[in-house]
Amino acid sequence: MNVLFVVDEFPFPPRNGVTLPVANFIELFNERGHRVDLLLLNLPGSPTAGNGKLSRAVTAFGQVQLERTGRFRGLVQELTARRALFESWSMKGQLSGDGLLTHYDLVWASPIRPYALWLELQYRLGIRADKIMAAINDSYTLTLSELSKRKTIGLERLIYRARARAMRSIEKNRLMKADFIAVQSKREVEFFRELISGVELPAVIEVKNGVASGLLKDRLRAEFDLLFVGSLEGFYRPTLDWFIREVYSKMPIPRPSFVVIGSGATEEDKRKFAELSITYLSFVDDIYRWYLVSKILVAPIFKGYGTINKVIEAMAAGCVVVGDRTAFNGLENFVPNRDGLVADLPGEFMDSILNVLADPCLAEEIGDNARNLMRKDFSWDSRINFVLDRLKLS
Repeated sequence: MNVLFVVDEFPFPPRNGVTLPVANFIELFNERGHRVDLLLLNLPGSPTAGNGKLSRAVTAFGQVQLERTGRFRGLVQELTARRALFESWSMKGQLSGDGLLTHYDLVWASPIRPYALWLELQYRLGIRADKIMAAINDSYTLTLSELSKRKTIGLERLIYRARARAMRSIEKNRLMKADFIAVQSKREVEFFRELISGVELPAVIEVKNGVASGLLKDRLRAEFDLLFVGSLEGFYRPTLDWFIREVYSKMPIPRPSFVVIGSGATEEDKRKFAELSITYLSFVDDIYRWYLVSKILVAPIFKGYGTINKVIEAMAAGCVVVGDRTAFNGLENFVPNRDGLVADLPGEFMDSILNVLADPCLAEEIGDNARNLMRKDFSWDSRINFVLDRLKLS
């Protein structure tokens, strides 16, 4: 079988909730004896092939440079349910790279922007596919709806709500052109099945991420008490601000050691981190190591959909996760207080953190239980077997 992965972020090395599944499925398809090619829809300012080494699992690699076609016009089109803002891109020049085929058994496009752009560009590129997998991970409708709740300015909140309403129609229209829709939680399976009810295709399947075997090795000597992982350029900034303001800054002095890893910190952020003796790293080469040397991952997610990759990675590493109940989305067999600690209020976060730090035996017990759960429910081999079965491809 010939498979083409279409992405807008170079997946190597895997480093976030978008690149992790793409990189792992590329390797897994290759291990099963299938040819795997990669097409990068290169956005200005995004990581390119120069930022990482291409996996040997990839047979042929091609790039298409994109340019923005009008952000304001795109927003108007989105609000009127004609076209999503993330579709406001066009090809700049020609396809570069050698060896891509003109026909594939399967195109795997992830997340939703590359999928939507693929629908437009496939004819210009002269590439056709028998089947299309829209591995969108999260619903953009649900994302906009959740973001609207976090906007403090009334007009912004209204615009995001309007975008979410319009996006239902846009998502349905685009996704009806796929053969399969892959999402990461049962909530989104139910959402899309309701959205496209009444038709036989596409099939909506739940494809959770797995965890790397490297996370399951022996833990290392602890270097930090607390760890936060997440970009400060988008969704997770407000949750980190909330945690620092409502929890960490109010902890007894000396406070637990704390490292924040994620791009996008402003000078004001760095000043605040320095005042509270928080270590800040915008990027690390090996995020797995940081799970293995940290005692607790703090995960104030407050997001009602999608599996949270940093949570399952930390659990696989035996790092105790303290998070709100949505941090454990998609973990059907998760048991609170056995596999991790659920905290929704500031006081609950503080008590859970201090209790774990004060009781190494409790930390080891929860960490071991979390690892056992990840071994049982989140292996990558189980993911590829499930996908191949649903695709009826072997």
